[in-house]
Amino acid sequence: MMLLYLIFLFSPGTTAHQFLGLGFGARAVAMAGTYTGVSDDVYAVFYNPAGLRSGKEFDIALTSSAFPLDASLASGAVKYYLKGIGTLAGGFAFFSTSDILWDEYGTKIDEFGISDLGVLLSYAFKTKKNLMIGVTGKGIYSRLGDYSIGSFGFDAGVLYNLFDVIYLGASLKNVGIGARFYKERDPAPVSLSCGTSIRFSIKNIIRFLLALDTKAGLGCTPSYTVGGEIKIHFPEKNTSKEYISGLALRAGYDPGHYFRGEYEPGGSSLTTGIGIECAIPKTSFLMVFDVIYRDYGYFGQAEHLSLSFVKR
Repeated sequence: MMLLYLIFLFSPGTTAHQFLGLGFGARAVAMAGTYTGVSDDVYAVFYNPAGLRSGKEFDIALTSSAFPLDASLASGAVKYYLKGIGTLAGGFAFFSTSDILWDEYGTKIDEFGISDLGVLLSYAFKTKKNLMIGVTGKGIYSRLGDYSIGSFGFDAGVLYNLFDVIYLGASLKNVGIGARFYKERDPAPVSLSCGTSIRFSIKNIIRFLLALDTKAGLGCTPSYTVGGEIKIHFPEKNTSKEYISGLALRAGYDPGHYFRGEYEPGGSSLTTGIGIECAIPKTSFLMVFDVIYRDYGYFGQAEHLSLSFVKR
């Protein structure tokens, strides 16, 4: 079973660094990765670096993702806005899994491991015409059994804000040299995503977000995803030491729901998630907890948990 899973994810001859398409941040995954035209938090570093210039001035987040068959993904990012310069950000992603071979006596014979580490640095700025532009450089270290290799690449994105209601975005991701473990070099998983989001609110208490993304590239078939979010903000009149200031409900639809561009039988196309926002008394920070539980069909289920600290 593990071997089948690894073939779907990492078989040579497709593209290198498949972990870059697993999804980062529970909020984005809950909306089926429909984030190119959203990207208003620190996880824009993975989806559309231009979005780093929108949202809050300071944001830091960590995510733990448990995939089927003992595969795991840890990711995190931090961003900070410098007046007159722009927004600087950094992030990381670490994927790992392994398979252990045993003999008939229960003795361990061998262990086959896969791991990938990506380190990202981003810069984003905003023009006077509500156009945001961002770039990300990334270094990648991959290990496949006894083989290892280093690589690098970059992302570039734009995000345009129209009347603070409609956002139009595009992101070119994973442009790089790929990886060569054996004799042949697998190309980088280059992709182009275009997306839009519509945002509106009712008296600044209930906020709605609807988004649509399209994507095409190496290692994946052309696809589209849709996602949305309803966020409720509670009045800040609670005198307790810690209190809930917001609640978010999210959902998305990914009709492909594939690994490596191949449809995955039995997997659900729907994604759902929730977020809880807590104000930290006597500080200007919010603590945000996001969670998603996703079905991967006969491979099993995955859990994504994110914890963020945002400056209000």
